[in-house]
Amino acid sequence: MIEEYLSYIKSVRNLSDATVRSYGNDLHRFEEYLLSQGISLDEVSIHDVRGFLTELSALDLSTATLNRV
Repeated sequence: MIEEYLSYIKSVRNLSDATVRSYGNDLHRFEEYLLSQGISLDEVSIHDVRGFLTELSALDLSTATLNRV
């Protein structure tokens, strides 16, 4: 699912390789978070997204990364 989306944003939206790579990293990080919580992509709720964002905010990531996510 993630790879299909990345292919779409590269070809249809014509995003740069660096942007696609960054989006891919973000999505894979989210997927890892979901797996660690026992949640499948089909079951994601707004609460899961908020939990992920809360976890990210504690990691000292750049403002650009947090805004992109």
